[in-house]
Amino acid sequence: MKSGILKHFAHVLPRMFEERIFWGGPSDLRTIKKWGEGVLRVDAINGTCQRNHRRVRSLWIAGELQGWLAKELEKQDDPPDDVQAILDVVFSNASTIPGAMDLVFDITATVTTGGLSFVDRFEVSLGEAFIPP
Repeated sequence: MKSGILKHFAHVLPRMFEERIFWGGPSDLRTIKKWGEGVLRVDAINGTCQRNHRRVRSLWIAGELQGWLAKELEKQDDPPDDVQAILDVVFSNASTIPGAMDLVFDITATVTTGGLSFVDRFEVSLGEAFIPP
């Protein structure tokens, strides 16, 4: 597999997380809002999630990322068996107003295979208006 494809995956995955968490994952946003702060790790190959190094039920977004990545890997002539794609999402409340929530996501995607590793990072801030009650 060409390294450009892996680099593309690392670039797209954090942006896809940001885009799709808004339009398709309101229940995920509610869950993350309830958690408050921490680190969410999403395995985009297996569709599994961890929060602060403990396994949690898979969020909707994990399945979305897994589905997209599986389709993209199928398009490759000779996809490697050892691809790993991990998103580490550090989320925190940046609001200075007591009781308000302004979620900030600092998303790092790491895609590896056969000794190659590609990393991309993306940050996004959500205002209170974007977070479902």
